[in-house]
Amino acid sequence: MKTLRSRLILSHLLPLVLVLPLLGLTLFYLLRAQSQLTELSAALTVQAEQVAAWTHNQPGIWADSQQAQVIVVRIANEEHASDTQVQIALIQPEGQLLAATDSQTGEMVTEPLDSPETRISLAQGDGFLQVSAAVASAYVPVVNAEEQVVGLVSLSQELDGVTASVLQLRTLLL
Repeated sequence: MKTLRSRLILSHLLPLVLVLPLLGLTLFYLLRAQSQLTELSAALTVQAEQVAAWTHNQPGIWADSQQAQVIVVRIANEEHASDTQVQIALIQPEGQLLAATDSQTGEMVTEPLDSPETRISLAQGDGFLQVSAAVASAYVPVVNAEEQVVGLVSLSQELDGVTASVLQLRTLLL
């Protein structure tokens, strides 16, 4: 360490030795989080399509909020048995919440769900997926025999596992 050459080599290698493992760990966690989000999104979409297909055969659900609430609770109990925390909501074509499993959402039954995605999905009959920092939601329209949208099925799940791994990464990097 007495020569200028050895100091120069050490000054260039030391940052690489410290930064490269952190960069590798960061990439690993980000790729893992991305794959978990992809798997979760696909699973939510499949579940929402199954619920939509099931409610398609039950037209009374979309006319009676009490019957819809009973069905939502039954579906939620079946989902709860699989140890997932999926929130289910049935939305009328006007954008009104018909039934929901979430007690906070259930209190807003008379408020319209007025997001542009919801309006477009109800108008065109196309589903969509919405992922935020805390929640992933899949929306699938229910279409009757005349190809008219009779409602929208919404399944939402919190991103606890993915968020926790990203927060661990953040604390490691700090």
